[in-house]
Amino acid sequence: MKKSQEVRTRWGLRVVSERPARLPDPPRVFLPLHEAKKLWGFVRGVHGEINGLGLVEAKRIGRDFLIKEIFILPQSASDGHAEINGPAFNRYVATCEDPGKIRFQWHSHGKIGVFFSGRDLETISRWPAEYLISLVVNKAGKYECRLDIFEPVYLCLAVELYIVVPIEAEIMSLCEDGIKRNVRETWPDKLERFLSGQSEELPAAERGMLKLPLSAFSFPGEEATDD
Repeated sequence: MKKSQEVRTRWGLRVVSERPARLPDPPRVFLPLHEAKKLWGFVRGVHGEINGLGLVEAKRIGRDFLIKEIFILPQSASDGHAEINGPAFNRYVATCEDPGKIRFQWHSHGKIGVFFSGRDLETISRWPAEYLISLVVNKAGKYECRLDIFEPVYLCLAVELYIVVPIEAEIMSLCEDGIKRNVRETWPDKLERFLSGQSEELPAAERGMLKLPLSAFSFPGEEATDD
């Protein structure tokens, strides 16, 4: 057993996985564009590391998760460490409308590689919730994201983080008009969708948005170094 695991076991904490399982079709985690911009603003606005939290929508979308808001609290930070102030966190929980939604924790590694350290695993093991989504990023746009499910049984999965980019109504209307005037679908394709029960390629609620992987938001000139 590795040292980090020994420490957590001795303190009576949950023993969490150091290597998340990678499934061919895992749950997905979605982050609205506005919140993604805030995330990168926080990450790139400090010289070293920074730590933050996020609220996750209580109602699941199938197997997927939607992060509604990200934020930061008072903390101490340096090139190699960032830690939220304990009393500040307690005050936020006490005033939060629904503290049960605090199920996303993230931090930056500045310009070094991305990984979950023993201290990160200890934080995950202490989290008082049925599940926790954890993200580590760096200034180059590289990231690792994991989902730890604690109840009813423990499961740790590597998950992808997607950015939800809204398509404005006027652009969508312009595109739909262009499709009506220029696109003629062949009958075999229409018939195949009709017989399969798929009248639309995407549900109506999803046709007005674009989903990009977080890795699409990389930045030129910001290369991470291996640790």
